[in-house]
This record gives sequence, structure tokens and C-alpha cells, in this order.
Amino acid sequence: MDVVATLAEQGFTHGDLSVYNVLVHDGRLMLIDLPQAVDLAANPLGLTYLRRDADNIAGWFRARGTDEHRADP
Repeated sequence: MDVVATLAEQGFTHGDLSVYNVLVHDGRLMLIDLPQAVDLAANPLGLTYLRRDADNIAGWFRARGTDEHRADP
């Protein structure tokens, strides 16, 4: 959820975020497939995309037993 929040603080959301767009390399989190990134202020559906990104990631982790508090978008 930290990466979703960090992008949002910069005014963006991935737009199609799923665990398949999240990689870990040398202990660092990397997001891929960013061409469809959404400007939260300019796009009228920006907050909808942000919520969908957060729900997609949280749902994947919840389905695999992550503590509800940690996976709460």
C-alpha cells in the first residue's frame, strides 16, 4: 500500500495495478507497465482508478492470508 500512497502523493495512480505489475529486485519494489498511469487531478476518474489499484493489491494479499489491518486499502 505504501507504493500506491507514494504515487498518489505525487498526483498519480498506476491505472491498472495488480501483483503482476509489482516486482522486487535486490530488495527494492519496482512497478512496471506504467504507460497508462493516471493523473489524479486531470482525469475525472482518477480517484476511481486509485481505489481500484488499492483494492486489487489489497485483495490479492488478503486472499493469501495477510492480516486484514495490513491489507486494508
